Amino acid sequence: MPSAFRSALCALALILVVGPALAGPGASTASLTTCAATRTDPDSFPDPFSRPSAALMAPGATRSFQIQPNGDLYNGVWSVRITAAEDGRAATPPHRIAYEQRWLPVAYWAEHGHALRWDFEAVAQLMPESPLVTLERSINDAWIAWRDRPAIAIEQKGLLERVGDRLDRVEVSSSRRIFLRDDEVRPMAASFEARVTNPDRVAHVARLVVRFAEADAPQPWREDLRHRPKPLVWGWADTAATVAIGIRARAEADSLARGITLAPGESRVIRFVFATHPVPVAKLVDWARAPHEQRVAETRAFWQREVARGMTLELGDPEVERAVAAARVVLLSLRERRSGNWVPLGGPFHYRDVWLRDGARAIQALALNGYVEESRDMARGFLTWQWAHGPFVSQSGQLDGTGQALWVFEQAMLRPYPAPDVDRFARSAWNAVEWCERVRAIDRESGAKFSNMLPKTDPHDAELVDAQLVGNDAWALAGYRSAER
Repeated sequence: MPSAFRSALCALALILVVGPALAGPGASTASLTTCAATRTDPDSFPDPFSRPSAALMAPGATRSFQIQPNGDLYNGVWSVRITAAEDGRAATPPHRIAYEQRWLPVAYWAEHGHALRWDFEAVAQLMPESPLVTLERSINDAWIAWRDRPAIAIEQKGLLERVGDRLDRVEVSSSRRIFLRDDEVRPMAASFEARVTNPDRVAHVARLVVRFAEADAPQPWREDLRHRPKPLVWGWADTAATVAIGIRARAEADSLARGITLAPGESRVIRFVFATHPVPVAKLVDWARAPHEQRVAETRAFWQREVARGMTLELGDPEVERAVAAARVVLLSLRERRSGNWVPLGGPFHYRDVWLRDGARAIQALALNGYVEESRDMARGFLTWQWAHGPFVSQSGQLDGTGQALWVFEQAMLRPYPAPDVDRFARSAWNAVEWCERVRAIDRESGAKFSNMLPKTDPHDAELVDAQLVGNDAWALAGYRSAER
């Protein structure tokens, strides 16, 4: 295999760390162990979902891994397909995919053969970023803002010249998509451990196949890569004691298979490390040097700390308290940076776009749970969606976004005390209120029925109508009250 391929900064890398029984001569023995540890049986957990699933996610990550009902992992672009087999027969899919304590994202599940049992455990973390890279991004944000000022000023001047005209309300018929910049991509690394046990009285052959593949269709959600096209081709690279599979060349194999004969009562462990994005192989190898147990402990400590620093909640009902903790994990993870700002997403596997309606609810929920800075950072990101002449629009024709933005400014910037830059939001809110009054006045002059309402619009969101929608005005009234405060 060419050395240039091994050293290329190519890999969506998957690294398999194994011992000699699985990898052949010369491989490290560090990560092949006999397992004596015990864990809670995931199949014993109650599950509210008709199909088992879980997500490996982190705050700020620009992709996540969904653990699918068949045990594969999916990130919105490709799948990591994992096939466990016993004596040539595939194991049954998992009955449950459980979180530790039912809220903490240390995920585990089991697959069963006729005799063998496969136990899987997985965690994910943001890949470390050097202070120099963070500083470089901050400088880049400042430079882009300075570079774009003339173009923004021209756009605003053109809009403001039409204030009072009927065109004043036409701009809201188009959406404002804020795309992720390449320098804002934050990959996650996942540490995945497979433990196979033979409780039978005779030996059995265990085989594990792992490969990357384009996502099965249809999927409930797929990442929009139109603004950053990258070909999905797979290939291999290797180092002294690891094997990596990554985006490089279709000419290379796209799967990894390892088999071993297990004696009666024997148990073996195989560990994989892979990333959500193409990353340098060397960087992923370095991350993989920490054992799986360490990555699990780090993930556990991180989420325990993050959940604990929110509002203290004692209800005397452990199940409800765990549900609140699980909700906090999702709330903290449904955000990423775009155009230099923190923005709320629909969720790791619902949609990774911004709807002001859904984002406003997420921002308020973070504020109510005691995450003041996170909620305020995302409220500041909302300012990106305000047109120069006043309205807030993220998706085409959705006039309710203006009231929602003003409402969430109050929720985040006044709780539990006024933010130092609250005047910035007051000016923004007043600009939005003036726009609402202008477009209402345009219709009022016509004397038409319902002319005091906001203008008609097609939100393209299952209403299937182009009309004056009561929800727009209800949110505008809530926004008026918030702007007044």
